[in-house]
Amino acid sequence: MHGMASGHGLADLALALLEGAAYQARWMADVQAELTGAAPRAVTLLGGSTRQRTWTELKAAVTPWTTEICTEPEAPALGAAAWGGAAIGLDPAGIRPAARALYPDDRAAAAHRVAYRERFLPRVTRQRREAAGKRPVPELQNQEG
Repeated sequence: MHGMASGHGLADLALALLEGAAYQARWMADVQAELTGAAPRAVTLLGGSTRQRTWTELKAAVTPWTTEICTEPEAPALGAAAWGGAAIGLDPAGIRPAARALYPDDRAAAAHRVAYRERFLPRVTRQRREAAGKRPVPELQNQEG
């Protein structure tokens, strides 16, 4: 863990793991946007993990797009039912559970986006280049301006 020292405890380690997972999710979305030519306008979080406030706020802080939380507690099952309905000709887009927007703290969001861009991305893209046998790997474009 980069930056961890003896003065850090289990809570710091847990937060670092959540940050790493959030940065990885952001990176995956950035790469998908690069490949498809279309960045997400919004992302909706759903399922049991949305009950963990630190996790959802962190995901919202890391991303430049709107983050929403689905208010339907059984959204994964509802999604499965929608696709089951599609198999018999029903429109899966017809089932749209309610969601609420999540607005991260501006200072936290700015700090996380800088950490993502200046610390996380250089490390993972360097590792990606090294894993590819030193072949050049296109760097991601900055979506935040």
